[in-house]
Amino acid sequence: MKLFTSILNILFLLCLSGNVWIYSIYEPNYNKTVSRDVYCNKTLYLFAFWSTNMTYVLFGFLLFCTCCSWTLCGEN
Repeated sequence: MKLFTSILNILFLLCLSGNVWIYSIYEPNYNKTVSRDVYCNKTLYLFAFWSTNMTYVLFGFLLFCTCCSWTLCGEN
């Protein structure tokens, strides 16, 4: 049980740090020649950005459906 909790904590921290990395630099510099600072590969960044957004949208939709099913089909 301790191992499972540790794994969940690590996954939560990775998710949190990934969100900080993705959303903190929105909209990054995609042109390597213009700036020497932060440069992101456009395809990779947009994939990470939109897959994170879609995960949250799907999670919210599933949570909404679950709450609706509990409300509408609950025991009387």
